[in-house]
Amino acid sequence: MKRLLATSLLTVLTVYAVCGQSVIKEKINTIKKQSDIYFYDQYAHSNADTARVKATEWVLLSVNNGRTPDQELTYEAVAPYVKHLVMTSGGVTRDFAYVKKSDLPANTAITPTPQPSPTPRPVPAPERFVPDMFVQKLMEQKDFQSVHRYLRALMADGQVRMFGPLSQVEDNSSLDLIVFDLNTQQIITLLSPVTAGGTRVNLTTGAADSLDNYPEDMVAVIWYIKD
Repeated sequence: MKRLLATSLLTVLTVYAVCGQSVIKEKINTIKKQSDIYFYDQYAHSNADTARVKATEWVLLSVNNGRTPDQELTYEAVAPYVKHLVMTSGGVTRDFAYVKKSDLPANTAITPTPQPSPTPRPVPAPERFVPDMFVQKLMEQKDFQSVHRYLRALMADGQVRMFGPLSQVEDNSSLDLIVFDLNTQQIITLLSPVTAGGTRVNLTTGAADSLDNYPEDMVAVIWYIKD
C-alpha cells in the first residue's frame, strides 16, 4: 500500500513539473512577442546563480543598446527590476531574464573597472602572423563592454551587419566569434567560421582553433557578421 502511494505521489509530482515547464515556456514566448514592452535574454549554466547573473548581464546589454556611455545603466541599477523565469533540465538551469522598459530607473553613468589578464589562453601564434586591421581594432577594445560599444558603433557605420550573444543562434558554424574570459570580462581571442576541414581559424594567431578549446563555463561569446 505504501509503495502504491509513493508511486502515485511521484506520478502526480512529475505531471505538475511538466505542466509547470509548459506554463513557463508559454510565458517566455508571450514576452518575446512584446519586444516593444520588454527587454529580455537568457543564459544556461549548471550553476543556477551563474545563469541568473549572466542572463541579467545580457539583458543589461540590450537596455544600454543605443545609449551613449554616459547614459548607460549599471548592473546594480537594473538588477532589482529584472524578473526571472527558470527551467531546469539534465542538471542545467536555463534562466530567462526580462524587464519592463517602463520600470527602468533614470540613467546613471558607469565607472569602468580595470580588469586583470584573462585565465584561458588562445592557441600559440605561427611566426610572423599579423591579424587584419578589423581584428586588431577589436582586440584593442580589451573588455566585454568596450567591445559591445565598438560593435554598436560599427553597425551604425555599416561595417557590421549584426551581432549578439551566442545563445541567440542555434547554429554558429558560419559566424565569426569573439571569446571573452567569463570572470574578468576581457577579450581572449577571435575565431573564424568553421572551415571545410571542420575547424575554425584563430584570427589573432592564424592557427587552427576550435570553440571547444575554450570551456563553456569559463568563457562568454559574441557572434558578429561583417557587412
